[in-house]
Amino acid sequence: MAMSGEHDTGGAAAASQDGPPGRSPEPRTDWRDAVPTSGVDQSCAFCGAKAVGWVHPLDPRLVTYRVYGKKHTLPSFWMLCDRCEGIYRAGETETAVELMKEDQKGFWTTTEDVNQKIRQPLAVLKAGRRWRSPPAVNAPHR
Repeated sequence: MAMSGEHDTGGAAAASQDGPPGRSPEPRTDWRDAVPTSGVDQSCAFCGAKAVGWVHPLDPRLVTYRVYGKKHTLPSFWMLCDRCEGIYRAGETETAVELMKEDQKGFWTTTEDVNQKIRQPLAVLKAGRRWRSPPAVNAPHR
């Protein structure tokens, strides 16, 4: 579920369900304040795993950044699996970068691509968190 050629941040899914053509989508009941309360239909922002258990809501005022001069905006949250949550909490940025590169092999072709398209969003994630310890969600596939 990559956004505009960007890495899948795990939170790109909209907070509504598709309805019949011509009707407004029905609101999702498994979301609260634009953040999912379960890991259903989500994936880990770092490695792409489907069994996610951690949600990082982001402050909408702090989620914009530039990639090669073009404005980009992170979604309202990032989801992480248990392994990647540990990496994130330990501040292991290089490990997170390598996981994100591995998840989409060949997409990040240059050092500058990695700096612009992985390191910058990771920095925005850290700066944009709404609270320090994210709540665990009811993760599927456990």
